[in-house]
Amino acid sequence: MRSDWLDPDSYKKDLAATKVKSDGDLGKLIAEFFHYDADEIDKKLLVLPKIQKSAEAFKKSKEAVAAGAGALKLAGEVLALVPKVRRELEQDKKDFQAKGAQRVDVQFIVVDWNGQPFYSNDAYATFEAPGVPKVTKGGKLSSNGLSFTKVELRPSGTVSLMVKTAGGLIEGATDYNFKAGKDLIKFRAVQHSQKFHTRAKSMKEATNRTGIKGNVGVEFEVVKVGGEVSSEDEYKKGFEDEVEWELEAGLPTFKDFKQL
Repeated sequence: MRSDWLDPDSYKKDLAATKVKSDGDLGKLIAEFFHYDADEIDKKLLVLPKIQKSAEAFKKSKEAVAAGAGALKLAGEVLALVPKVRRELEQDKKDFQAKGAQRVDVQFIVVDWNGQPFYSNDAYATFEAPGVPKVTKGGKLSSNGLSFTKVELRPSGTVSLMVKTAGGLIEGATDYNFKAGKDLIKFRAVQHSQKFHTRAKSMKEATNRTGIKGNVGVEFEVVKVGGEVSSEDEYKKGFEDEVEWELEAGLPTFKDFKQL
């Protein structure tokens, strides 16, 4: 394989190159293994014997023999990876235990620059601490934010949050700490914003000059035009001469990101 880990994408590319008709369930099992997060070690360990058994069957199958040396080599590489991966997972498990890691629920309250919650945006939280594997969790934001259950974490470390929006990524990081026995930790992340000033005849010209992208009312808002608060109908018509525009837009960072 092109990877030293049980990576489904690498396996698919190598399998396609062999032009074998079927690998049984081997590819599905590797994808299942890869689906589990870094703190779901027991689940990964349960899949490994299934991968080994499937790889052994694939190596002996008529399809692999008919496909030739490439298919047989791929099956052998998977079989060689299984004990290596098992040793690494068992060491990761020991590291978690040695550093006092425990299962804890995690909740993020996430609001945009305008104080509104995000809806259905993909979001990823990555927890890091010395001596234990990095743990990344993903999900979709709702009006209540983002929640994960029973994440195995060392009692102190850092967490970064990344949210995908139509305008790009919004990112931030902060420290976390919790006492032994605690079952829930909460965070609040508020997107940073900035006000921009320029002279222009129209809103389009103003956004082009300030580099603001997106939709008015979502990614940015018009605060004042000509020094006064104007209605949408007024400023969308444009002006014969350049006037002063004050715009406020969300930035790709979380200004206020902290544990509650």
